[in-house]
Amino acid sequence: MSKSLYLVRHGVTDWNVQRKMQGHSNIPLNETGRLQAQKLQRFFQKNPVDLVFSSDLDRALQTAQISSGFPSIIQMPGLREVSLGDIEGQTESEVVARYGQASWDHWASLAPEANFAFPGGETHQESLSRFKHHLEQIFRHHEFKKAAVYTHGLMIRRLGHHLRPEMREILEIPNCGVFELHWRQDRLHFEGLIFHPANEPG
Repeated sequence: MSKSLYLVRHGVTDWNVQRKMQGHSNIPLNETGRLQAQKLQRFFQKNPVDLVFSSDLDRALQTAQISSGFPSIIQMPGLREVSLGDIEGQTESEVVARYGQASWDHWASLAPEANFAFPGGETHQESLSRFKHHLEQIFRHHEFKKAAVYTHGLMIRRLGHHLRPEMREILEIPNCGVFELHWRQDRLHFEGLIFHPANEPG
């Protein structure tokens, strides 16, 4: 049975606007984020799904509730954003001032061997292993043709570059952007961005 997932980044939050690192901090959608999620309704009207999964953080769950129209959303903590530990709530400039540019560069790296974390956070490999495990569990243990997974920007970016190491430019992950993920021969296959809310009228 052919299966695919739509990976959906949550709508915008006040911390996104303020460029603060969110991680596991439970920040809700702001008004703009809710409007983005309403635009996303059009995508799912044209591309219906059989099941909906979501990170249990409010910004992802609220996006799922507004956009999917599903009465029952399967919440999975394993679909959360990368845990950022001590830098949550800080901006890039604040992190660099505290930990240095080299630490930031190690953390931001998308190289296959990258495996850095700030104190109290997840390393690259820890976050990827967690996320991939839960996506594989969805594919292996649930019956569907198409399903939606509402999750987070850094997690999608790390997964995309991990599965498509030939990509050289940093993958853009817009709020309420939709990416397609296929399951073939017991492996995840990342197909890239297929919906951008900025391209939707109104």
